[in-house]
Amino acid sequence: MLGFVHRHFTGLAAGLPATVFLLDCVLFLCGTFGFVMAANTVLQWVVGPPVGRLRCAGRTAVTTGALTVPVALGLRDAIWSTCGFGAHVTTPGQLATLTLAGGLLTGTIAFAIALNNRMSQL
Repeated sequence: MLGFVHRHFTGLAAGLPATVFLLDCVLFLCGTFGFVMAANTVLQWVVGPPVGRLRCAGRTAVTTGALTVPVALGLRDAIWSTCGFGAHVTTPGQLATLTLAGGLLTGTIAFAIALNNRMSQL
């Protein structure tokens, strides 16, 4: 299995700088993880033991943050210009900063909202 991955993905990444390839992998994994977590919430594929309010709020925050990363990638130039940094994102570092900061900010806001909702239900 590792030989297959090494042969095929090393060839794909040969033309790209390591940061671009790593960023592409992180963006793909965030989108996939967020989709699977949201689908699990709706379909209940994996039902675990009852969770506390902090763990439930944390799960909501991680799922929301992961789903925000691909959205921030799609809206990168609009977000970048709204923040006043120029018209376009020009480097992989700026792209990584924008997308990951967007996911972190949205996850933090979702954590606060979910924790507040759980507190009001008690």
